Amino acid sequence: MKIALDIDDTVTAHPHFFYELFKSWLAVGHGAPVFLTARPSSQARDTRQMLEAMGFHDPLLFMYPEEYTWPFRDAAHALETKKKHAAWKAKMCVRLEIDVLVDDCHHNVAACQAAGIFVLHVKSPERAKQQYSKPAEMCHTCEALGMMPGEVCGMCGTTS
Repeated sequence: MKIALDIDDTVTAHPHFFYELFKSWLAVGHGAPVFLTARPSSQARDTRQMLEAMGFHDPLLFMYPEEYTWPFRDAAHALETKKKHAAWKAKMCVRLEIDVLVDDCHHNVAACQAAGIFVLHVKSPERAKQQYSKPAEMCHTCEALGMMPGEVCGMCGTTS
């Protein structure tokens, strides 16, 4: 069985859990889980170093092949980029014959499920709190991105 793990707001939100899962997966002979992230491939070195510092030695890392603008220009740009990431992630899951994807992004969840991949949809405690306590003045970009508490929106300057 092959498992793929998202990094941001999935592994980074629950590093100890995913480290133990990683070790267990190796111990029972399934091979190392794959890390599948929408981070652009230009960040491969830093991402690999971060994963290794978390205990994921010699990670199998697949990264989004294109550069993109962050912060997003507006809500439409955010949605377009998220949909591109989701389509890429679904395509990679099929290509890599992934059985289970663990991810926090609802766009990725929907795209991968549509491609026949079993998905565990996780939310970090911070994201869950933020989802149910958004400031009234947040713009559509803030909402589309699901900003973390304390983040500043690149469009409206609101601190979530």
